[in-house]
Amino acid sequence: SASRAAPAVGRRAPRGRLPALVAYLFLPVPPVLLLGPLAGLLVLARPRTLRSRAWTLAALAAAVYTFGIGPDTVAQDLFRAAAAVFTGVVLALAVTTGLSGFRRAALAAGVTVAVVVAGAAGLGITWLDVHTALAIQLRQAIDAVGTLTELGAAQRTRLEVAAGWMARLYPGLALLGALAGGTLAHALAHAVGPDAPGPSPAPAGDFRFNDHLVWGAVATLGAALLPLGAPWDDLVANLLVVWAGLYLARGIAVTWRMASRWPTGLRVALFLSAVLLLPYAVGAGLVLGLADTWLDIRRTVAPPPGGTTE
Repeated sequence: SASRAAPAVGRRAPRGRLPALVAYLFLPVPPVLLLGPLAGLLVLARPRTLRSRAWTLAALAAAVYTFGIGPDTVAQDLFRAAAAVFTGVVLALAVTTGLSGFRRAALAAGVTVAVVVAGAAGLGITWLDVHTALAIQLRQAIDAVGTLTELGAAQRTRLEVAAGWMARLYPGLALLGALAGGTLAHALAHAVGPDAPGPSPAPAGDFRFNDHLVWGAVATLGAALLPLGAPWDDLVANLLVVWAGLYLARGIAVTWRMASRWPTGLRVALFLSAVLLLPYAVGAGLVLGLADTWLDIRRTVAPPPGGTTE
């Protein structure tokens, strides 16, 4: 009976993951970090049905389109190279290893960072070059918004401050995008095609990583308190963004598991409250993710009725 039930689960899975796909595409990260691995994994799954072929063609078209968009700047060229390397490593790991989606994405992201940094150094490209190109690109985006709608002085100032932070922290955001994109691509590929490479994805509420990594976050936070100077202070700031994103994701997973037994209405209320009180919800999720390192909160939560937590 288990083998007969598996296809039914697979047919329902894409609908369950579509909100995550749509949400990802609205994040300030290159969408090709999701679409590239997804298209490759779907091709490796050898699509046989009309639905799986439609998904594969759509993912391929979207990946090619998003890979080419954007101005021809030093920063954009580096991120295109990073997307190509990341996609290639994810697919190579999918074929040669049995790693989970997140571990595969994490290893591929690490290899990508090493390759891109080494390549940029070999070409004489510095962080100042990349930062300047990003700042100019974001300033041009603000000017484009200004041509569409009238911006007050206060609004423009806020946008320029946000653009300055975005230019500084974009590498960390892109790294988080790679981790999330590779993991979500793995889940979507298994939802669309049961022959997708790699193990079946674990439930969202099971997301976790090695507890000892918390000392890396502590060390990074300690380094942020030191007067390092440029460009090392930007490096530490980007690492803090990555750590914060990881522990926020862990906190969301804990909340997801705890809310799995709640009535639907209560879960909807929780989601709406999180949207309305987003800064507080982000802070609470980050604290919960860090606390789960020591408390293992999900161990005390029973599995939902009619299934297991695995």
